[in-house]
Amino acid sequence: MSSLFQNERELFNPALAASTRERRRLALSLLNAGVAAVDPARCTGAGIARLKGMGLAEGRHTHLFSLGKAALAMAQQALADLELQGGIVHCFRSGRLGPLLLERCGHPLPASEAAEQGQRVLQLARSLGPDDDALVLLSGGASAMLEAPVAGLSIADLQLTTRLLLACGADIGEVNAVRRVLSQTKGGGLLAALHPARVFNVILSDVPGQPASVVASGPSLPPGPGNARVVVERYGLADRLPPLVLQRILSGAGESWEQPADLRLHSVVAADNDSAVAAVVARGQELGVKVLVLGEGVFGEARTAGPQFLSRARALDSDAVIAGGECTVRLRGMGRGGRAQEFALAALLELQQGDGLVAAFGTDGLDGNSDAAGAIADAAVLDLCSMGAARGHLDDNDSASLFAGCGAQLITGRTGTNVSDLYLYVR
Repeated sequence: MSSLFQNERELFNPALAASTRERRRLALSLLNAGVAAVDPARCTGAGIARLKGMGLAEGRHTHLFSLGKAALAMAQQALADLELQGGIVHCFRSGRLGPLLLERCGHPLPASEAAEQGQRVLQLARSLGPDDDALVLLSGGASAMLEAPVAGLSIADLQLTTRLLLACGADIGEVNAVRRVLSQTKGGGLLAALHPARVFNVILSDVPGQPASVVASGPSLPPGPGNARVVVERYGLADRLPPLVLQRILSGAGESWEQPADLRLHSVVAADNDSAVAAVVARGQELGVKVLVLGEGVFGEARTAGPQFLSRARALDSDAVIAGGECTVRLRGMGRGGRAQEFALAALLELQQGDGLVAAFGTDGLDGNSDAAGAIADAAVLDLCSMGAARGHLDDNDSASLFAGCGAQLITGRTGTNVSDLYLYVR
């Protein structure tokens, strides 16, 4: 298994204590296994095989809609497994892939051209008839990458709304509850446009503990739970939202969805956070290392969740502890970082020499506005920074700068998959 990590030379600096390097090697081996298990091409192939048992068949007119951070790899696998008539892939590059149009999209905010891109998706969807099949490949990130604002709203309105939601610490389910009432594609909007075609979904879920309808704001599934007005009130956003956005949310528009009586829909979740966590445990068994799962997962604000995870993990009788989840960050400062590195920095403040290692890792390879996927907090980092400096970085939401200076970031580049985050303790 090749390693994802691009900065191993820095992480395994010979000047570090042998025990530190040994813990870090184990941590990276376990995390690497977790990401490998949710490889989007392999998982998409398995998902398509399952859908074939539900009626997805060669010889029909099949059009592809591949959306999200894993969209390109998923589309490539679909091309290998099926004869596709055409389709659109919303990813991080533009061009053609056989009969498929590749559209370069924005994340975590919609790109300025997102409205036009979203309309092209809806136009293709509405062109399909009852003899057509639509294969929708969904992965996290598509909430920003597929967008078509409702009449009267602009992409700028949605960009500002998304910024406010991310900055206030709303979780992904809450963010998507607001996004879907502002969009023609989310919350079953694409599914309605595809009717009366048969719709087949392959989903890579990045929302631990949430239904599949939350992934990517559920464009090709009936909408799940959530109420936009409740979210706005909970975080006190009314005075900061664009006026037309607030008006739509307060009116309750977009909250209801009428399911067609003859809906033909089949969906499989091909990989999720639990898949990655299970692979970490299995890798531990291969290495003769006891890895326990912190079953309830890790959620809440990162600066609180990091110390809580460390406390619970070091109380367990195990060589290592793994948990999945997704934390939030409430922006207070102006620094660089993301939820994984802030989690690790908060844990660092509770670490003592001999306490082991905490790693926090975003499986998509990017953490917030930094170029890292996460970070390691251990004795080597403690040796290189004072507690006062660490607290200052945490107060300024500047975790990335601290870990970069200590050579403890986890750098992978985009991994091509996305099943949320992994949190690891190595004794």
